[in-house]
Order: sequence, then C-alpha cells, then structure tokens
Amino acid sequence: MILLHGLGRTSLSMAPMARALEEAGYLTANIGYPSREHPVEVLAADALPRGIAECRRAGGKTLHIVTHSMGGILTRYYLSRHTLPDLGRVVMLGPPNQGSAVADRLMDQRAYRIFNGPAGQQLGTGPEGIAARLGPVEFPWVCWLEMNARSWMHSSRTVSRKQATER
Repeated sequence: MILLHGLGRTSLSMAPMARALEEAGYLTANIGYPSREHPVEVLAADALPRGIAECRRAGGKTLHIVTHSMGGILTRYYLSRHTLPDLGRVVMLGPPNQGSAVADRLMDQRAYRIFNGPAGQQLGTGPEGIAARLGPVEFPWVCWLEMNARSWMHSSRTVSRKQATER
C-alpha cells in the first residue's frame, strides 16, 4: 500500500497510518517527496514510481494507494498517464479534487508562494489549475472528508462503510 502525504508535509504525517495499516497486515510504502519544491507533474513522476517499486519489491500483489490532500492530486495525475493492472483501491483523504478556494485567495501573496512552492500555485479552482486539467477519475476510489465532527464519504460509486474498509 502506497501512502502519500499532502502539501507542506512529510512522510512523518502518514507514519501513524502506516503503523496502523501494518498492524492490520498490510505492507506499506510511506513515500516522502519535496512537496514545496516542484510542480505536481515532477512530484508525481518521482513519488508514485518509488512507491510502486517499493511495494513490488516487498511482494505486494495488489497496489492500494492512500493519500492526503495533494497526494491525491499526484495520484490522479500519475494514473491519468499510466495504467497499473494491479491497482486496487485509491483512498483520498481530503483531496482538492475541484481545486482549492484557499489557494485561489492566497496564491498571489508572496508568503503563500514561498511556503507552498510551484505545486501550491497549481491548486486553484480555475481552468488553469491542475484539478481542472485532470479530467474525470477513471479508477476505483473512495474520498473521505471530515466536516464538523461528522464523517461524509463521497465516491465514484456507492460504497458502504464496510466495503470502504475491506482489504
């Protein structure tokens, strides 16, 4: 199982999830990438192949991917250009799949540009944003959002809570 963190984070932010998944019997590849140094296209071309290779070296038969925030955009970008015959499920935690209104409001500010780098500039909601250019999701996925202490699950198909947690 490949784990990808979000913008401005490191693999340490996904470490508790990696431990929990390993305790549940999954092989994990918690992939770090320099989220603030390069555009999405470069980050995806680096992070996903490393995760895939690590999972295959460990003997994983099915590749599942769990992402947080921008990690979901990297995954969508990569999978829009590559076919993985052994792809299982993709779980995206809080992805900016429609772009980020926060990015829209802040991307012209110097501090935002410095802190979030080139990928942060790509996260807007407009037609020039990476999310708008990715097109529809063409793989099995589950998106989990936390809002006001209530959990809502949105999916490209109807998925029960039990199905979403099955291996």
